[in-house]
Order: sequence, then structure tokens, then C-alpha cells
Amino acid sequence: MMDLERYKGVFAAAPTPFFADGTVDVETAGEMVDFYVEGGLSGIFALSSTGEYFAMPQAERERMAEAVVCAAAGRVPVMTMVSDACLSVVESNIQIMAERGVDAVVLTAPYYYKYSQQELERFFVRAADMSPVPLLVYNQPTRLPSGLSEELVVQLADHPNIIGLKDTSNDAARLGRLAAALAKREDFLYYAGSESLAAYAALLKVNYVYALACVEPQLFVRMQAMARSGDVAGVLEAQGRVERLCELFRVMGGGSAESFSNFAAAIKAAMEVKGLGRAYTAQMGRLPSEEEYRKVHMILERTT
Repeated sequence: MMDLERYKGVFAAAPTPFFADGTVDVETAGEMVDFYVEGGLSGIFALSSTGEYFAMPQAERERMAEAVVCAAAGRVPVMTMVSDACLSVVESNIQIMAERGVDAVVLTAPYYYKYSQQELERFFVRAADMSPVPLLVYNQPTRLPSGLSEELVVQLADHPNIIGLKDTSNDAARLGRLAAALAKREDFLYYAGSESLAAYAALLKVNYVYALACVEPQLFVRMQAMARSGDVAGVLEAQGRVERLCELFRVMGGGSAESFSNFAAAIKAAMEVKGLGRAYTAQMGRLPSEEEYRKVHMILERTT
């Protein structure tokens, strides 16, 4: 059985820093990695949804993966998305990312068409069977037509090469049920993906993969530490700070519900305020206005 201890804790759902022409800013990517590691994060999920994986050409995905793996230099594990609607492309993506040195890969359900749970099981099992590195499944029902049922997650957890779930369902009841169902497993990790449930997840001893952990890594690291020590009041106080930080999602006209490019740009604007890159997005996005930058400054000041 694989030792998963180094995969526990708080992972960054890392944004991808770009130049204005849409190419990856490799130097800033490395600086971001240092910021995450020095902030106490346990690992990095590069080319995530926040990392604009689905809006990037393959060559830039590979550049970003190489930059993060190189900068991490074995200090923390690095995982990357490999998703596609076509299984043979997924298999190719897995091989490419494994060759770039990632520690694990993350796979969503195939997009566009809706699939049954039985079809999703075959999809994930085939990918895991051929993958030379461990695989995590990613439930993202707000962006994909096919969600993963709780029963399917428990079933996939029995596969020796599927080591975890990232779940961005924002469903507290589901979080509680899955945490209970998976609590005794030492070969499978559960990562919550919704910051609004961070306190609940921490108290349930569930791991995190959060975009906002990139902005304030120590806030989420401390929240989990307080949960482990039984400091419930401290966890709840920290959740209040998380809620204030969540205002970043609404800075640029509706956040991810209205424009994912604006969501990504707002996260990057917060990183820019911290001296890390610019807020350029992969495509169709815009830089924040002066007023939006002012709002980002105010949110960060209220959170610290």
C-alpha cells in the first residue's frame, strides 16, 4: 500500500501565471511555488480549474508542469490535471505529465456528454489501470454534466492506483457522509474543494485543495492545525476570515458563476498585490480595473 502521509493537509489549487501573449511566466510560477511551500502548504495542484487547464494549449500546460515540478524540487508533491472528453487523449496526457515528473494526476469526468455512473467507473478504472503515477478523481458538478455519486467514489477507492478524491460539490451533507464512509481508509484521501465548507472539512479531518490557499496559505494551514488540537472556536474564527477572503470571487462582476476568466483574474490580482505576477488570464479575460484592484487590497487587509 502506498504511503499517503505526504499527500495530507492543504494543497494549493494554483493559478497559472501568464504573460500578456498567453505564454506561461515560468519565473513567476517558480516564485509562487516558493510562496506556497514557505506558507506551509503540503502540496500543489497545478493546471487545476483555477489554473485554467481547459483554456490552455498543450505546450503551455507542459511548460507549467515542468516549471512547478522544477521549483518544487521534491519539497512537496505536485499533481496536475489530465482531463479530456476522449479517453485516449487522457491516457496520452497522463504519460506526458508523468514524463514531466509530476507525483500524481487528477482526472474529472469527461465533459460535454452526460454519462452513467457505470460508464464513469469504466472511464476512471481504465485511466488508473494504465497510469504510471497515482490518480485522483475530481468531482466538479457545477462545471461538468456528470457528477460522481457517493457510491461510485467508495467503489473507486478500492482501486490500488486511485488514491483520492477532490470534491467541489459545495454540499455539506455529502461532505459529512463521504468523510464518514472514508474515515477508516489509509489508502484513499478526501480533499474538500469548497472554501465555504473549510471549517466543517477541518473538523471532519478532511484535506483541502483550495484556490484561496494560494492567497493566504497560513490561514488554512492554521485552521487544520486548530481542528487537530480541538480548538473549535479558533476554527470558527478562521472561517470568518475565510468568508471575508471569499469576497475575492465577487470582485470582477459576478465571479465564477458569470465569468471564469474574471474569477481567475481576481485570484491572480490578489497574488499580484503580494508581488507575484500579473492578473493575465489564458483567454478572453481582462486585467482588473483600478477600482477592482482597490477592492482586492481592501479584502486582503480585512483578512490579515
